[in-house]
Amino acid sequence: MKNSSDKPVGVIGAGNFGSAIANIIALNRKVILYARDEKVVEHIRDKRTNRGHKMHENIEPTNDLAYLARNCEVIFPIVPSARFRSMMKDLSPFLHPYHMLIHGTKGFDIKLPKGENLETCKTLNRSHVKTMSEVIR
Repeated sequence: MKNSSDKPVGVIGAGNFGSAIANIIALNRKVILYARDEKVVEHIRDKRTNRGHKMHENIEPTNDLAYLARNCEVIFPIVPSARFRSMMKDLSPFLHPYHMLIHGTKGFDIKLPKGENLETCKTLNRSHVKTMSEVIR
């Protein structure tokens, strides 16, 4: 097994914030950057840009979560809070106890009672609201 300091760092989410974090980490380490859309992956690979920003040469784009988890022990999930739970469900089959997740997602995971929306809900309580760390658990 390779020393974890030799392994790439994974970043999930190729939006503005995920791309910025990937570029910062890539100054010192190889980064595997996950994007859901294959066209985004191809664009980053071919043009070395994303969302108008130059992408560091140490960044390898992929749309394969299994590949990212297999090659990275440290993973930064950086996706919008509205997609965080589904992304974690997609990623979880590939996670092992040695993985370290450091999320960079702001907001909450809100699950309202059946038939309610934010405007009509009168019984919103802590059981309906989870932090991203709680979603990861």
